[in-house]
Amino acid sequence: MRSKQTFSILIISLFLLFAGCGEDDPVTPQEDHEEAIGMAIFRADTLVAAILRGVPTDTLRIPAGSVSEDYHVQFYDNDEKLFEAHDDGKTLTWEIDHPSILAVLQDSGDEGKFEFRFQGLQAGTTEIEFFILHQGHADFRTGKWPVRVR
Repeated sequence: MRSKQTFSILIISLFLLFAGCGEDDPVTPQEDHEEAIGMAIFRADTLVAAILRGVPTDTLRIPAGSVSEDYHVQFYDNDEKLFEAHDDGKTLTWEIDHPSILAVLQDSGDEGKFEFRFQGLQAGTTEIEFFILHQGHADFRTGKWPVRVR
């Protein structure tokens, strides 16, 4: 009786060990992930604001009742050099603490791209956090960025 229990535990343990290693497929090449440590917002070629290691350089400011110009983003790598995110399977998303104050707009068909406009809905302050999503999970998150709509 004791040997049946030991054998069962051994089989279950081996099953769990091999089932847990399913992501380490030696046949399928592993993707190179861009490791971002920060994000920069640009208007044309002008840096508007940046956040590095979760610390923003400035508060984002948007007039109430208006829509900003077009912005595009780049990301900082571990050496604090800027790079463009590749669109292959990656999307830009965000969370706004108070969506009644601020909105992020993207053109129809460009949802998830690395360009957007801010819309100041009403005067107030909120925070926004940007994410690079890849295959259903966040590869990167900026940390909270303060926004003042005036």
